[in-house]
Amino acid sequence: MDGTVSLWEEVEADSESCKWRLCYKFQDGPVTALDIQFGNCVLGLKLVAAYADGHVKIYESLDTLELKRWQLQAEFQNVSNVVERFGKCSCLTASIAWKPHASAIQQPAFILGFNSNLPQFNAAKIWEFMDVHQRWHPIAELVAPGEDGDQVYAISWAPNIGRYTHTKSLSSFVSLLVLSNLKS
Repeated sequence: MDGTVSLWEEVEADSESCKWRLCYKFQDGPVTALDIQFGNCVLGLKLVAAYADGHVKIYESLDTLELKRWQLQAEFQNVSNVVERFGKCSCLTASIAWKPHASAIQQPAFILGFNSNLPQFNAAKIWEFMDVHQRWHPIAELVAPGEDGDQVYAISWAPNIGRYTHTKSLSSFVSLLVLSNLKS
């Protein structure tokens, strides 16, 4: 694996076959991408990628009709200062879920969790884009009572069904956690 994430677009579909065209390659070096997810954002298309070294990269399209133009919006680790304190991280899997779109004034947000060799990396976090700082910030850490650093295997954010709270589910080695407490 070379760490490349590729974006493909369907260009022709008929009853017998469909044709695809390579639009863009996000070449980020030799680190393996573990999960990628498109975000449903009002101001354009975003793509978040989680890598085996614990880094997260967020890209945004400059033109949603022309998918050949993307820029790196942000890059960070799911946990700050872990490498300096505990050494190099090696993640086996990652799971990402974007917050469903509810209104034009909603800030983009996603949940990210890792399954790694360092328990400090395994906590699932909700990241939200803060306009005032023009940066992504962690706004919540999802940890079940009595668990510390349990490996995350799957994450899902339920669709908006008219409730004023959001529902998320998180699957780890020990438990399945369903949360419904963050207001819009």
